[in-house]
Amino acid sequence: MAEEVKRKRRGVTNDLKETSNLRFHEKDADPNTGLFLGHLEKAEVLWSQSDDDKQFPGLKKPRLTFSFVSNHAKPKERRHVELTLFPVPSNVETIPGGKSAFQVDQILKWCKHIVDVFVLNGRELTEDEEYFLGLPFEDFNEDGNYVQVEPQEVLDGYGEMFNNVVQFLEGRYGLKEGETPKPYYKTADGKFKSVWMKLLRYIRKSNGWDKVGQSGELAFVKNPSSCPGGVLELQQPNSNPVIKLDNSRETIIPVVTEKSKENSSNVGTNGFVTINDANGGGDSATNFNMGLPF
Repeated sequence: MAEEVKRKRRGVTNDLKETSNLRFHEKDADPNTGLFLGHLEKAEVLWSQSDDDKQFPGLKKPRLTFSFVSNHAKPKERRHVELTLFPVPSNVETIPGGKSAFQVDQILKWCKHIVDVFVLNGRELTEDEEYFLGLPFEDFNEDGNYVQVEPQEVLDGYGEMFNNVVQFLEGRYGLKEGETPKPYYKTADGKFKSVWMKLLRYIRKSNGWDKVGQSGELAFVKNPSSCPGGVLELQQPNSNPVIKLDNSRETIIPVVTEKSKENSSNVGTNGFVTINDANGGGDSATNFNMGLPF
């Protein structure tokens, strides 16, 4: 008699997390560069649907999420940061040349930057690869004029492109039948490739400091091309990273803004302030030139 296969039941399992993931903190930064070390753990496409969605109410919408994790040996000590890309509505302002075209460009530039770092290694995309990683719908004609596309078709198009980006990273593009895919973000022996990451709390703009993360937490910038050299770089043995922290306009520690002045009287040296954030608090800066709390 064949042994009965036990169906996995709902209950207490190893998949359950009793606490939320730890976020990166400025104390985790490399003291010489202000950068963070981690790895790309996974890239995935998820779908959601909500009547309260301001841009696509009631429609199925994809999102592409890259999950980066620190290199701590113990899982409970690992820090987590996600980069999530969402579809942009198609209209006369978001086509090439439109005043909001940058919203689409930011998504494409992030996908290209990640592909550059993990897959291309300095080479150019082939024509077939460009087609594979492109949006399948066309919302402008040869004259550059807007052509209407149904919103769900736009969302499905983004979903297709997002899935293709994941396939590309996982080594499934052009894979021959019977071959095993080898993710580009892992080494030949299956270990995650270590990568330098530029995570920021604030960027200096003409009118002051702007948050990078929604709550001032360490996060990736919206547009990687705004940072010379990008924001990701594979760690090379016995070699310093090329990407750098721009001390004149980028900081990994909390800063005083007009809003935070109203809520805090604990101002640190050189205009930096201790802010109780999601990590349980920050350190006052002691070195403005490096933007580091060391």
